[in-house]
Amino acid sequence: MFRQLYVLHAYKAETEGTGSTEVDPAYTSKRCLNCGTPLDENYTSQANICCQI
Repeated sequence: MFRQLYVLHAYKAETEGTGSTEVDPAYTSKRCLNCGTPLDENYTSQANICCQI
């Protein structure tokens, strides 16, 4: 299902003249928005994110 969504998105991006990049989905929901590391220490709770780096 997600592969099909990516293919459709990539097709639409190409028709609009922009590109799309496929990203490895591992730990993407845990990555810090500031530094990009997937450290468990960054999350004191599900709603509270505090970058440790």
